[in-house]
Amino acid sequence: MGLEELVMTGAYVSGAVCIVLFTLTLSWLVVWKCVLAKMPFVQELFDLKPKKPSAHDEKSISFQDRYQAYKRKRNATRIS
Repeated sequence: MGLEELVMTGAYVSGAVCIVLFTLTLSWLVVWKCVLAKMPFVQELFDLKPKKPSAHDEKSISFQDRYQAYKRKRNATRIS
């Protein structure tokens, strides 16, 4: 077995490995786009769902601000 045969064998093996890896990658992408990305468990696992803004995310009015608004409203009704 000469050096030329070893180089050819190495080229065949590396080519075969590249073909297998390419096939696995392509099939994984197809399965991901068609099936896995739509499963709720996978969406939760990879944090793929867009987050809905909750009611608590909005700026809440402090007690002091609510109290001041109440006093203004109360004074406005007394004046009228």
